[in-house]
Amino acid sequence: MIPPSTPPTALPIATEDTDAHAVIERNLRRHAEISIDSYAKNTKRALEGDTRLFQAWCAKHGHCPLPAEPRAVGDFVKAMAAGEVVTVTSRDRHGRPRTRRLGGVRRPATIERYLASIAHWHRAAGLAFDRTHSEIRQRMRGARHKLGIRQRQARALRWEEILRILPPDQPAQPPYDPFWERLHGEERGRRKAAARLQWLTSLRDRALLLVAYETLCRRAELVALRIENILRAPDGVTVFVERTKTDQAGEGRHRPLRRRTVAAIDAWRAAMDWSERERLLGQGRTRRAVVAAPSVADQGPLFRSIHRSGRVRDAALPASTVPVILKRLAAAAGMEPEAVAGLSGHSTRVGAAQDLRQAGASVLDLQAEGGWRDPRMPGRYTRELDAKQGAMARLARIQEGEGE
Repeated sequence: MIPPSTPPTALPIATEDTDAHAVIERNLRRHAEISIDSYAKNTKRALEGDTRLFQAWCAKHGHCPLPAEPRAVGDFVKAMAAGEVVTVTSRDRHGRPRTRRLGGVRRPATIERYLASIAHWHRAAGLAFDRTHSEIRQRMRGARHKLGIRQRQARALRWEEILRILPPDQPAQPPYDPFWERLHGEERGRRKAAARLQWLTSLRDRALLLVAYETLCRRAELVALRIENILRAPDGVTVFVERTKTDQAGEGRHRPLRRRTVAAIDAWRAAMDWSERERLLGQGRTRRAVVAAPSVADQGPLFRSIHRSGRVRDAALPASTVPVILKRLAAAAGMEPEAVAGLSGHSTRVGAAQDLRQAGASVLDLQAEGGWRDPRMPGRYTRELDAKQGAMARLARIQEGEGE
C-alpha cells in the first residue's frame, strides 16, 4: 500500500537497474489499483500511516526503505521501542501538506503492526521481506522483554455507570424560553441556537450510548449504523450491523435492542426530522410543502454530526468523536478525572463484555455477542472479573464464612 501523497517515482528504491526499478513501480501501481476495495478504511489508514512513518525514519537515518535491509528494520524496531520521535510529512483530507512529530514508546503489538505493514508494502512491490530474519526477530524479542506484551485496555463502562452518565430524557421540542421573544433578534437567535444544540446533542448522545452498550459495536461500526437497518417485528426490535472488523465480507449480524434504547432512538429520529423541517421553514418554504416533504429520519446514518447553529447535518458522526462524547458525558456526571481519561471508543464494549460475563455468559457467548474470532480478546476484557470468581476467591469466601 503506497500512501497517495507519495508517488512511486519519488520512492527511494535501492537498485540502479532501470528495468527492475520500472517493474517495482508497475507492481506498486497495479497493487494500488486492484486493492482499492479490498481493505477496510481503518486498515488502509494504518498501512499508509505505518509506511509513511517507516519512510520518514529511513530518510532520517540514511536507510533505503524499499527494499529494506533486515539490519535497518531491526534498528527501526529498536527505535520504536525506545520512543524515538520521527517527523512525518503527509497531507490532510483537503490535500494540504501536514507535518507531524510522532514519538513515544510503542508497545510490541504496535511494532508488530509496523512490521506487517512493511511486509505488505514489499509484497505489493514484488519484493521479498523476511520477518523471521535474526536481526528483526531478536530486536522484537528484546522489545517484548523490555516492555512486556500486555496491552493497555480501555476502562470499562458498565451498566451502572452507563445509567449514571446517560443524558436525561428531553421534551419533544427545544426548551425555548418565552422571554427570548422580547430580545433583540441577534441575541434571540443566539440563545435559540444554543438551546437547539444542547437539546439535539443530548438526544443523540443518549441513543448513541445505549446502542453502543447493547450492540457491543466498535466505534467505527457504531457510526456506520443506518436508520434503515433498524428492523421492527412483533417480537422485538433489532439493528443489523452490516460490516464489522472481523466481517469484511459483509455477512453482518443482528443485535437486539431493549425498549429503553428503541425509545431513545425514536426520540433522536423525531428530533432530526424536526430540525430539518425547521430548516426548510427558515428557507421560506410554505408550511404545506414542509409537511409534505419526506422525512430525513427514514434513512441515512443513524448518528450524525450537529452544526453549532443547532442543525443536524446529513453526514455520519466521525468515529473519532465517539470517545470524545463518552469523556464529555462522564466528566459532566462527575466521574474522577483519572476514570474519564481512561475511557475510549471501546469502553462500552468492554463494559458490556464484563456485565455479560458476570451474568454467567461463557467465553463462547461473548464471542457471539461481540463478534470476536479469537477467544483471547474477550478473555482479556474479563480477566480481572474471572479472577474474582475463581477457585481461590471462592475458597477465601468459604474460609471467611462469606459462603455459608
